[in-house]
Amino acid sequence: MKQGVAAAVRDLWRRRRVLKRQVFLSIVFGIVVAYVDAHGVAFFRFLTQRVHPLLLGLLFGTGVSVLGWTAHWFKLRNQIWYGAIEVVFGMISGFDISADFSINRPLAPQFAALIGCAYVIARGLNNVDEGRVKLLTALFDKMTGMAEKVGEFGEQLANTAPLIPPPADPEKD
Repeated sequence: MKQGVAAAVRDLWRRRRVLKRQVFLSIVFGIVVAYVDAHGVAFFRFLTQRVHPLLLGLLFGTGVSVLGWTAHWFKLRNQIWYGAIEVVFGMISGFDISADFSINRPLAPQFAALIGCAYVIARGLNNVDEGRVKLLTALFDKMTGMAEKVGEFGEQLANTAPLIPPPADPEKD
């Protein structure tokens, strides 16, 4: 029993450190996104003037592939955080698209982009919900396993001979 509780405490302590790292990485990611938003056009112009278009396509394609694999890995390990980031990304994109909405441009692509943002938000909320269910199921399974061990220990205790013999029944004598 003590080992099960100690393992659960160690697991919570380890997850606490992982949570701090995830919050830190989310903040860094937000700063990078803000920087790219502010200076992205100048950087892209700089790249297109100095790098061959085929090499630039290969670099961006590789970068997008690595980002996709990393996002998949992150989702497998942290589905709740992945969903939350998806929701925030969808909301920020929706606000940005709405702020730049113009009747001087074709409306269909603008509405399609807003519908895409709504889909990203819906998928993010679904990932949060699925991750929550998985987390609660794992926690319930862990607690059930600990309860079964306690129950087995109780059965073993009940099946052992008592340390103090029961008092003699005076009616039987």
